[in-house]
Amino acid sequence: ASAATAAPAPAPQSDANANQSGTYTVNAVSTTMYSRNVVYTTPLPAPHIVGARVTIENVAWQHSTATQPSGFEAALCWKNTHGCLNVSKSSSGLTGYFNGKDALQSFILQYQVAGVGTLSPPVIGDTAQIIVTYRVWPQ
Repeated sequence: ASAATAAPAPAPQSDANANQSGTYTVNAVSTTMYSRNVVYTTPLPAPHIVGARVTIENVAWQHSTATQPSGFEAALCWKNTHGCLNVSKSSSGLTGYFNGKDALQSFILQYQVAGVGTLSPPVIGDTAQIIVTYRVWPQ
């Protein structure tokens, strides 16, 4: 199992009619993988953000595992496991792929190793982090 913690940045202070921006960070330990061709997920829950309309401006990510065998795939997903961004080739980065989407929805880090059979040794999950920059629109 994996554990995640979300920490919002302090609420921005400004004119109530002005657009406000903020960030939140989610840290987690990704799950251990035991079998090939099985999707393993690590939830990256969004914290509660006050606002009727809160949209993503960009997302920074970082993920790692103890090893990455041939066929290793990683994806960062918003809300569910559809519409994911393939992050297999880079263990960290910054993307606008999710821009404009609802910042109140959680992310999921998804790992899979292509092929058939067990992974020996298992692929041990390590750190995972997202930093979401968001905009709070006036109500």
